[in-house]
Amino acid sequence: MSKRIMLPVFAVFFLVTLSVSVSQTKTAADLKISVKAPSGWKLMAQASVPTYSKDTNTFIVTKDSVPSTVKSPAEYVAFVKKLYQQSFKNVVFKDTKAVVANGHNAQLVEYTGEISGMKMRYQVVIIINGSRAFTLTSGGLDDGFDDAKADFKTFIDSVKIEPGA
Repeated sequence: MSKRIMLPVFAVFFLVTLSVSVSQTKTAADLKISVKAPSGWKLMAQASVPTYSKDTNTFIVTKDSVPSTVKSPAEYVAFVKKLYQQSFKNVVFKDTKAVVANGHNAQLVEYTGEISGMKMRYQVVIIINGSRAFTLTSGGLDDGFDDAKADFKTFIDSVKIEPGA
């Protein structure tokens, strides 16, 4: 794998490790969530959370604990935005939007930032389910992100969360 591909993948892994109480499972089934990968996307077997990659883009599924001090989806979004600002240089957020991901009410957080001198772009869909937050992170190099937008939408539109997750 070339250095150009590895760095964006590393940047997304770095972001995931900064998330609070990330489940350390290896499969989406363990997280009680499923997504369908579009053609050409590969599941990275050695990842600690379900991670798919194609070219310079990645899609990651995590299940995080919502801190007890957080009382609403808006407060959780503010909480994770602070993490992103601590993780990347020159972070710029777009307006957060309420969205629906395959029938699940969610928050969409879009932002750009720099890591290791490379400009990255992220689209994060956060589904709050009680004390858990399912985070669907689409990310990659800023100049290649648009090439994968349709695939990111396919992932998000296919998300299914099992009862009791």
